[in-house]
Amino acid sequence: MSIFVVGATGIVGGAVARHLLSLNWAVHATTRNPDSKASKALQALGAKLFKGTWDDERALLTALAGCSTLFLNPYTYPFDQGEEVHWSNLILTTAKAAGVKQVVFTSIFGTQNPEKLKYQHPLVTKVQESKGKVEQLVRAAGFDFWTILRPGYFMASFLLPKAVLFAGFLETGRWTTALLPESPMPLIDEHDIAVFTAAALADKVRFNRKEIELSGELRNPEEITKALSGASGREIKAVYLTAEEVEAQEADPLVGAYLALRDMHLYVDIDQVKAWGLPIGTFEAYLARKNDVVQETYGLKA
Repeated sequence: MSIFVVGATGIVGGAVARHLLSLNWAVHATTRNPDSKASKALQALGAKLFKGTWDDERALLTALAGCSTLFLNPYTYPFDQGEEVHWSNLILTTAKAAGVKQVVFTSIFGTQNPEKLKYQHPLVTKVQESKGKVEQLVRAAGFDFWTILRPGYFMASFLLPKAVLFAGFLETGRWTTALLPESPMPLIDEHDIAVFTAAALADKVRFNRKEIELSGELRNPEEITKALSGASGREIKAVYLTAEEVEAQEADPLVGAYLALRDMHLYVDIDQVKAWGLPIGTFEAYLARKNDVVQETYGLKA
């Protein structure tokens, strides 16, 4: 059993690659730098890495040789100029030509019904539209089996390297946010994405043409900071922007993302996620598993 994993040196792709390697899958991937720390760690676990980019059709064909499945996980960003759709189209086309039969794609909440969000920030909308276009490519590509996973807010966002995006958070222990104290955030452990991916690969028929909003639990900022405090041994608090401050900072992409996140929980039904019968982790369990990173993230700044 062989799979090509897109983004294998990243957080989600790495979790999928490691989990499948533990299940004796042969994992192939491309990387810009085979000598990077992340690349070497994967190779030590048995992954086959090929030097190349998602723009390099020849490298993709080489890496896809012998693979029957594809984990599609291209990244996007607020200032994307169509790169994600371009990369995805090339990867899907190349995978089809190489004989791949099954695709699992990780998307995001809100690609099909963005109107659920009361606050429509143009950069958030742009990301949703990009992911939605890739979803359509997956549906139309002609693979025998495909599954779309739409994960919620990554628990990894509260740890390095992602946590540096929160201005002043690590230095002060104060998380300044446009969320409300009661805003339920749909959290997801990247390992849970790996578990659902492995399940889709093992039971192709059950997961075929399924589009699954994926979150393990809904936690508000007060619960999140309490868990972070408990795990790090440091006082972590949420500081909420006032309505006036939000209005003044509305152009900030992070503030806009927080405003959209206020309603992101509307996309997921936790009971439906649990109905798949797969193990789903809690935020506390995630932090315990990632204790070394927790201490690196919060301990050095204390």
